[in-house]
Amino acid sequence: MIVIAAGVGGYFIYQNLPSTKLAKLRTQINTAIENKEVEAAIPLIEQAYEYAPDDEELRKQYVDCNETVLLKVFSDEKWEDFISGSDKLIKDYPEAAEFLDPMVEMAYMKLTDIAIDSGDIPTMQAMKDRLTDLTNSGRFNFASDIDWIEDNIQYVEMSNIFQTLADKLMPLIKAGDRNAVFETIRNELVSGTGSARKLSASAADAQYYFPLLSSLDEAGKRMGIYYAGGHYIFYYGDYNGEKREGNGIWICADNMKTSTSYRDYWAEGPWSNDLPNGTFSIYMLSKYASADSEQLIDATAETKDGLYHGKVTYSYDGSVPVSGTYQDGLAQVIMTTDPNGKEANVIMISEDGKAWVSRANINDKQGIYGFY
Repeated sequence: MIVIAAGVGGYFIYQNLPSTKLAKLRTQINTAIENKEVEAAIPLIEQAYEYAPDDEELRKQYVDCNETVLLKVFSDEKWEDFISGSDKLIKDYPEAAEFLDPMVEMAYMKLTDIAIDSGDIPTMQAMKDRLTDLTNSGRFNFASDIDWIEDNIQYVEMSNIFQTLADKLMPLIKAGDRNAVFETIRNELVSGTGSARKLSASAADAQYYFPLLSSLDEAGKRMGIYYAGGHYIFYYGDYNGEKREGNGIWICADNMKTSTSYRDYWAEGPWSNDLPNGTFSIYMLSKYASADSEQLIDATAETKDGLYHGKVTYSYDGSVPVSGTYQDGLAQVIMTTDPNGKEANVIMISEDGKAWVSRANINDKQGIYGFY
């Protein structure tokens, strides 16, 4: 009995030896890994560390198992959880960065897309701040993503400003109050102190961000602002998606009326393929620096892709209409000697032949403002 008791005592001593416990844990760890039960293996590895804190094999197994768990989090698109889990692992096990950092970078890019898609400026700004801190730390280079967020913040800011302006203009357009429309554009957009001045801050910004489109009004129409031919021009009418399609009004107010030259422009007609195509009615009030008074042109013009194409009729300051024909924006010469017998390229003439328009350079294309 004494021998048996000694044997049992020896067995318990053996079982409680650190080396014995470590060996059992290794067996359990390897079995869990072989069975792809990595989440179960992790706490076993942590226990084994108590007996072999400097064991390289245990370290590698711990990193590998945690990376496998994080891969699942990544595939589930739990971007924040993946980033925080990866950061925690890399902090204690820097060698994991080689495998995880490319995916951490991708996770931040996914979060950037989500922030941009939200259209919410504070959300985008917060994401920009995170990327800036990471870039400054030297861990990643998110310079292009930061620029992309800034562009989208700018776009949303401009879109919000434009929507406010559109809300003021659309009722005036529907009421047919041209003077109020032109005055509002000048006060809000053209004036240096206008509330929408940021929309016309630079041609480069306009070319990059425009067109900006409003939401639909109760008539199912939208307003857009475009930078065309060096001018800031508004469209109000029908759209197909983001393309101008259907009937629309094309409006511009160039320069303040205190300037030596300015223009009011209002053209209404059919659009297709995002361009003027069909017969337009046009109102154009112009003041030229070389003239002492304004000139008003009321016109009807057949167009193709924004250029005059077909019959065009002008009435200058309420006078008798003169008409001519255009081909792809080029005026067709009616006669090379005007009714007074003077050599000239007559391109428009009245029905009675008593009024006409001549042009020295017949190679200058004409059409809807901003399309030639």
